[in-house]
Amino acid sequence: MAAEIDSQEKEHQRLRQQVKECTDIIHFHPNGQKYGDFNSARAEPNQRLVRVFGIDNSFTSTDQQWRSKFIRGMVAKMKAAITLESGHPGGNWENMRESAIASFEEYMSHAGSTLYFSELVQFVTLQVSLYYLFDEAETATANDGFEKVKYIGKRINELWIASKSEGNLGGIWSNDTRLHKALLEVTTMPPLPTMHIPGAFPSDADEEKDLTTDPHPSRRNPMNLLLPAYETMWRVVLRCVLEMQYRNGEKSAEWNAVLKKYLDAQQDTDTMSDDVFWEATENGVTAIDIIKETLRLYPPSRRIHRVFDGSSMSADIEACQRSALLGQDDPLVFRPERWQSICPELRARVFAGDKGAKKLLKTREEALGFMPFAFVCAADRTETRGFGMKLIALLTAVISDGLGERWVLRDERDLPGNGIPLNTNRQAYEGLRLRRNSEA
Repeated sequence: MAAEIDSQEKEHQRLRQQVKECTDIIHFHPNGQKYGDFNSARAEPNQRLVRVFGIDNSFTSTDQQWRSKFIRGMVAKMKAAITLESGHPGGNWENMRESAIASFEEYMSHAGSTLYFSELVQFVTLQVSLYYLFDEAETATANDGFEKVKYIGKRINELWIASKSEGNLGGIWSNDTRLHKALLEVTTMPPLPTMHIPGAFPSDADEEKDLTTDPHPSRRNPMNLLLPAYETMWRVVLRCVLEMQYRNGEKSAEWNAVLKKYLDAQQDTDTMSDDVFWEATENGVTAIDIIKETLRLYPPSRRIHRVFDGSSMSADIEACQRSALLGQDDPLVFRPERWQSICPELRARVFAGDKGAKKLLKTREEALGFMPFAFVCAADRTETRGFGMKLIALLTAVISDGLGERWVLRDERDLPGNGIPLNTNRQAYEGLRLRRNSEA
């Protein structure tokens, strides 16, 4: 027994060292030494995205002034989306809730007896992202935006896959005129030639270009905002819905009830608070537990890449989060209940109303390897903290509740058995179909 305990402790020490090494890479401390040019270290691995998507944002630029402006603008859009008000520190999510439900219903109004699940999730996530990122998008998509939004979601996925190839990526974005046109038509109102693309923030005069000759100046490209918002969101939502609806029948009803309660709370200003995100069932499960478990098993970015003095290094987030430090003795199983036994003392302080406990809990979880957004994302500000997790919860709840028992897997063999994680390849579930349940 003593030898077994000693062996386990040595393994945990090894895993903590792995977490530290990943943390150092993400925080620009390769081999424990501070690296001065962190802008280049972050931007260089992402130049493939510049070539394929024509972007210039905080993930690709070495211009610190532009990066700061971009992040401020992104945070401003999130704050506006949830209309932060006095007395509602978690924000007012009523409009986002309505947008998500309307988007789901719009997609389902076009569905026949079967539908492609990936396309459904892409559509709902992308349209909601368009609505909160671009002021004119809701009006612009009102009449004939359905096919355009579907096409944009499909094309983003195709281009992202292309960006991973080793071939020559030059000219992909500049030649993709159909995508340029679709983006303009869902983000702006006519007349197009005289309007700016609302994908960026107020800029200097030299950025005010004639859009008829250059439809997407890089700093005005809508993809600057769509990629970090939509692209990091839809794949997580897809897997969360699959785990909730189609993989864990014995727990499905309880988990869905937790997120449905969270969703319903967002339509009533009296119940809009962070408390509902942490409200536990009789079995102790909270909405945030479900989202944390999804992000643990299926992080938005499996690896974070840096380049230090010409040498590439990668932080393997997926490996850290699927280790025994967080995953215990069943790290590949989707089990939100596990979060009750991760830092239980701090968790108890959160439930007791200790205002500082949430931040301490986050820090302690990070030390165990939980870093789904690489520690810091654009939403990591006092006012918008938790935006990404809450949006995942909202979208998952809308889709899961909307599908209910009325839609089932066309072929249950499309998913692996319990205990085997879902495939994280972005093409993995393109062909997965749902069918109407004749018995519902």
